[in-house]
Amino acid sequence: MSYSSRLQKSFVILSSILFATLCFAQEQVPEPVGELTLYIGDIRVREAGQEVWVLPELNQPVHNGDAIRAGAESRAEVVLADNGVIRIGEQSIFEFEDMAHEDGELSGGGLLFFGRIWSRLRNLGDSGVQVRSPNAVMAVRGTTWRADAYTDSSLSVWVYEGRVDVNRREEQQQEASEDSIRIVPGQPAPPTRVPVQGPRPVPGPYQVTLQEWVQITEGMRLNVLPDGRYATSLINQSVDSSDDWVQWNQYRDEETDE
Repeated sequence: MSYSSRLQKSFVILSSILFATLCFAQEQVPEPVGELTLYIGDIRVREAGQEVWVLPELNQPVHNGDAIRAGAESRAEVVLADNGVIRIGEQSIFEFEDMAHEDGELSGGGLLFFGRIWSRLRNLGDSGVQVRSPNAVMAVRGTTWRADAYTDSSLSVWVYEGRVDVNRREEQQQEASEDSIRIVPGQPAPPTRVPVQGPRPVPGPYQVTLQEWVQITEGMRLNVLPDGRYATSLINQSVDSSDDWVQWNQYRDEETDE
């Protein structure tokens, strides 16, 4: 075999190896579940499998396993691949878990360590999207809702459109502990562990410990105490409409609809 033939053969082999390597690398890159389309103030991102919190970039992809942390007077917005949206309020940590958009339907969910989120979700499958807090799981069946997870493990949920089913988590996990938040020397400390005001009293007595799914529909609010007792009420429209977090999210919803 001539030198030129050997060189040509070697080139073909190397090209084939390079092509296969590139294809394999592309297969290993997971599809993002959304983009960080807006952030205000002290926002940090911990990418899946990493230990450190880093400064974000505008419109950076968000993948399953990524967590977003908002400090004082800070907010972030993630637009999902199906044009749904999740917003993270100040003094909050939220992690995306197993979200997927397949066959036109959104599935999966996330973990709200503590703090507040606002969400508008579309094209949900039969199982909906499940968002967990330290002491409850929320199965989202409809579009617009918000939740506050307090540092004492109590929870409040407001539903503006659609339906959210809430149940108590069977396992008492410690995901909101300092260890699970993964503090790393040299990195910014987590936000102070008093993210939002505690639950306001609601009319009527708290029921027995939450042991099965409780359905919250449009115009309703649910409070779950740390011991699992719960109470439902109508949303106090005057109080709700004066909340800066609510006002800002309603404004953003109108902006994203245009």
